[in-house]
Amino acid sequence: MNSTVNSFIVNLLNDKPITPDWEHIYQVFAADALAVVGKRKSRLLQQTRLILEILSREKISIKEFYEEVERTGKIPVLWAVIQLMAKERELKIDPRVFSILTFECRMMASACERNLSREILGFFKQQSITQSGAEFRQKMDSLITLPETPTDIWLRFHMDLEQWNYMFRAQMQAPLLRVLSDLFGVEHFVFLTRIFTDSVLVSANKFTPSGMPNEFTIWDSHAGGNQGILQKLWTLITIIIIKAVMHSMDLEHELTGSGDNQVLFVKLKKSPGLRALIDLTKANLKKAFIDVGLALKLEENGSKVS
Repeated sequence: MNSTVNSFIVNLLNDKPITPDWEHIYQVFAADALAVVGKRKSRLLQQTRLILEILSREKISIKEFYEEVERTGKIPVLWAVIQLMAKERELKIDPRVFSILTFECRMMASACERNLSREILGFFKQQSITQSGAEFRQKMDSLITLPETPTDIWLRFHMDLEQWNYMFRAQMQAPLLRVLSDLFGVEHFVFLTRIFTDSVLVSANKFTPSGMPNEFTIWDSHAGGNQGILQKLWTLITIIIIKAVMHSMDLEHELTGSGDNQVLFVKLKKSPGLRALIDLTKANLKKAFIDVGLALKLEENGSKVS
């Protein structure tokens, strides 16, 4: 564990934002905005850049962070605050909102994600998160040339999961998190969802601190997830759901993608019942995701894959 964590910390030396702990959260807001709600910044300010926080500490033990959470069964109050930063509008009116965690929660979540990437995701060739550009191009070349035969056709499904980041609930993640904890011989994977459910979520807009009149900027008991964290874990769950459906129907298939966008290639027999089999496949996929609380948009491409 120590060698894994130490190697991980070295690879974390990049310029990412972090959130001050709960006692110092007002430092992220403008002084004139704080005056409106009768608050002011602490005299001692905390670091808000990950690389500078790492370099300023003589010792960093992610293991000790986990042990504290396991001892109390929850994320400590000081660590349990998440800023929501709006960015990446992508030509839309509403931007995507990303999570900025406190240092301790950021390190715990990133360590689990890195261990997933190094030790688990390599066994799931369907995902493209850990693939190099050359590997991804090679895979796509092989998929778009899947041969149609006189008896079989490869049908392509474009899968888009609506509000994917926000819909993952603790109950649906628990079975896999338990398995991962057993595989790694630890307990902390089962606490990952507590990063959201135990935290207070605040706006990263420096002009809207909590208490600002007519502004909804703070809440707790957040049931789902958010952008920018645990993407590898949720991608793994998504792949497992799709493959479970394919295996239950005994269908030869190929899958690629990451996150909420997946492309599924299914080999089907040419027969009078082909349309019914396609509809059944779509229905089973949609039901599988509904059963775990996710909403699937499915686009079928029935043309020859070439």
